[in-house]
Amino acid sequence: MKQMGFIKGRNIVENVLICQDLVRLYNKKSASLRYLIKIDLRKAYDTVEWCFFRQMLNAMKFPEKFINLLMTCVTTPSYSLCVNGTETSIMWLLRGFATFSIASGLELNKDKYDIYFNEVSDKSISNLLQVSGFKRGCLPFRYIRVPISSKKLTKNEGMKLLDRIVARIRGWGTRHLSYAGRLVLVNSILASLHSYWTLIFLIPNGLMKRIDAYCRNFLWGGKSKYKKAPNVS
Repeated sequence: MKQMGFIKGRNIVENVLICQDLVRLYNKKSASLRYLIKIDLRKAYDTVEWCFFRQMLNAMKFPEKFINLLMTCVTTPSYSLCVNGTETSIMWLLRGFATFSIASGLELNKDKYDIYFNEVSDKSISNLLQVSGFKRGCLPFRYIRVPISSKKLTKNEGMKLLDRIVARIRGWGTRHLSYAGRLVLVNSILASLHSYWTLIFLIPNGLMKRIDAYCRNFLWGGKSKYKKAPNVS
């Protein structure tokens, strides 16, 4: 589903909104019986020993910063699919994926798939977990770097966005950037981070004010904290 962002006329945010809509009634007694499966397809490089890969990069004298960036890129991506249905449809779905695996050579990544339940009997839950081999998941879970939950965005979940912005600023703080350079980073990177979240969630006013403060501090002082008065109001 993540590949939808590369289809003309589609936006990757649409995936998140669909997934968010699927879980919005979970953990509510008024909701009907439902199941949701989060599946990750195992890719060829999932079988690579990452410690060996890092050792090879070190042996070839690549810079440590480059190695860390590369390792982050190859070890963290995942491709997930969420499906709602009845117990019978879940069983048909599992058979379909078994056929898909034989035909394509792609396998389910058993370390990264979960099944979620709402108003399902303990007996049905036990049967499905036993037959499928899935783990029982709980909300919220992360999908394309945002939390998927049946509730409104919580303060703790919102803080993760703030932490990402602060981490970016700290990474740039060691560089001697001009005002124009910092302005480009604020508009192109920091603004896009919180804009992505605002397309999905209602961001609390308090969190928005803190984001604006960090962006302003970086623009004028090059750091997340800047106590001097700005040159212009």
